Amino acid sequence: MPRATRRGRASRLLFPTLPGTRRIYDVAITEAKVSCGESVPFYAYQGERGELNDWASKKGSSGIEAYWEKMNQQSIDGFPTAILKAPAKEEDDT
Repeated sequence: MPRATRRGRASRLLFPTLPGTRRIYDVAITEAKVSCGESVPFYAYQGERGELNDWASKKGSSGIEAYWEKMNQQSIDGFPTAILKAPAKEEDDT
């Protein structure tokens, strides 16, 4: 599995790179608070959604970068995303 290094830690790339790829991190959780879950509904998998990849394909690389520049400079909790910085080089797991 390919790996990327970010801030001195290795992180696994879990999904294939697609035009609308999101950043998803594999993290170790040390503590979590949960409710009983008795009122949480069941959801059935109905298939992949194509809207994000269709949107991203139409935008193209430069259009996505312009969108990121305008809309994705901070996370929803106010932290800088560094989304436009060069990605870490992938390491070969062989």
